[in-house]
Amino acid sequence: IGRILTDIAFRHGDAREVARLAEAHGCLTEFRSAGPFGPWELLGFDHAYPPESARGPLEGEYDLGPTRGRRPTRSLGARGCAVHMGGGQVAAGGTTYAQGFVEIPTDGQYVLRVETPNSVELFVDGDSLFRLDHRVDPLVRTTFHRHRFTAGRHAILAKVSTRHPNPVLAIAVID
Repeated sequence: IGRILTDIAFRHGDAREVARLAEAHGCLTEFRSAGPFGPWELLGFDHAYPPESARGPLEGEYDLGPTRGRRPTRSLGARGCAVHMGGGQVAAGGTTYAQGFVEIPTDGQYVLRVETPNSVELFVDGDSLFRLDHRVDPLVRTTFHRHRFTAGRHAILAKVSTRHPNPVLAIAVID
């Protein structure tokens, strides 16, 4: 229902309501992004590119591979809960990383809601939480994953592989 309410707020041009709904639903709305890494669009999902080893914030730039060169990371803002990861200097498919941070108020069990039509692997503080490979798994757009967090700031890194030059991703953390 949150997506429907967000769509209605967008149609009415109510940016304040969109932001309120995103916050109420635990959406991550600010990301740094690196990619798309290549040259393979879908096979890159099986490869660990440098952002996967980041234990802190992403570096300022990365070598994206043959014919793509060294490119800067960029800031991405969500539209409601959804962030479009394209728009960089390389308009192509491949493997793109989006890193956001979440502030957890108290220790406990939380649920991460991840929505994307693409293959995705999610890392929390550098550790893989789940991997959904749409090359072999049935197409599931939205998934839910329990995770025990300690109070404080945590890094969420999504690895998305697709043929699409502007993949979409939504991540929310709820208690």
